[in-house]
Amino acid sequence: MNAKPDSYTQRFAEYLGTTHGDLLNGSQQIECAECGAVFLDPWLSKGSQTALFQLASPTHISGWTEWEVATRTGAGRPHMIRLAELLEQTLGRPKHYVEIACPFSGILLATAPMQGVAEWHAKSSPSSRPDWRMTKMARIYSVWDRLGLRITDAILSIRRRLARAPRGDATTGALFSGSRTFAVVPSLRRWSLGCNRFGTGCSQVALQALTCDVAMLDELAPNSADLVGIFNSLDHVENPVAVLRKCLEVAPNVVVAGHEPSRAKYQHAYAFDANTIRRLGEKHSFTVTDLVGQMNDWPRLEYLVLLQRA
Repeated sequence: MNAKPDSYTQRFAEYLGTTHGDLLNGSQQIECAECGAVFLDPWLSKGSQTALFQLASPTHISGWTEWEVATRTGAGRPHMIRLAELLEQTLGRPKHYVEIACPFSGILLATAPMQGVAEWHAKSSPSSRPDWRMTKMARIYSVWDRLGLRITDAILSIRRRLARAPRGDATTGALFSGSRTFAVVPSLRRWSLGCNRFGTGCSQVALQALTCDVAMLDELAPNSADLVGIFNSLDHVENPVAVLRKCLEVAPNVVVAGHEPSRAKYQHAYAFDANTIRRLGEKHSFTVTDLVGQMNDWPRLEYLVLLQRA
């Protein structure tokens, strides 16, 4: 155990009305039988967890920042476009694609018709009004994170051209042009079920601007989709294992991406990496293929795996 308080355990101690030292002395380390993750026990009830996460970090700006950048620049995230190309080359064009939890952090936003998205933003989005406000942290995130991503994208683009890496066939039509669904799933921080920013909700944006259907994940029928995408959200849902198993019922292929555990701070109830998901696959009978090696521009410190029924 790390005896030095971090931002998460310090808030945990304050929430329980105890000292950081007493918190660690009164807890023990438990290894999860499902995935091998190590955590503290005793733990909080679900209601207390939700309150703690809201206290520690009341809003999550990443997805909404991606939405704002896409609508203002008219461009999707380049590495997500290339991931869509890779998946279509490997699995074929999906007739029905489902993305859960956040419609802005994965393929849905990247492959949406940007002209239509920009027009919806200008005419319908409350954030297009002159008096809209982003939080200070959102502005900082947007400026510095996008600057870093653009520099990285430029370097990787040069490396890609030098390596003459194959690209997707641009003559085959729009990527992921079949039916698309944004699937809502409960999370410990009430994301997806009630994720609102700038006076609008993510489900409303998905339905009206991204031209997706919207449904609860639990309501989707088995084998009703070809591919499910989970991007930067598995570590936030109430029951990650149940979500993975449900997704594999809905579709035979599930692509999962997220950041490494070193970046999972107090916003996250869980922390995953490729090895953790591989252990889950061994226990719950699905195969796990690492895709990072096939993506020479995938963001650093982020995993990318493809799950398939055994």
